[in-house]
Amino acid sequence: FFNGDWNSGGRCDNTKLLSGRRIVSQNRANDPAAESAVQGTRVESLDITGISELRDDAHLSKYSLKS
Repeated sequence: FFNGDWNSGGRCDNTKLLSGRRIVSQNRANDPAAESAVQGTRVESLDITGISELRDDAHLSKYSLKS
C-alpha cells in the first residue's frame, strides 16, 4: 500500500503476479501442524498458500468490487 493503510486512504494499484509461476502447486499443506490437527476428524483444511502467492491484488484496491 502507498499513502496510508488499507483502511486509511492507502491504495495499491499493482496488477502483476508476485511470482513468475503460472502453475499452482498441489502439494500437501504447507502447515504440517494444522494438517495433523485435523487428521482423523471430519474437518478438512484448504491451503490457499499457492494461489495467494500468485495474487498481489488479493486486498482492497481500485480493482476490487469495494474499495
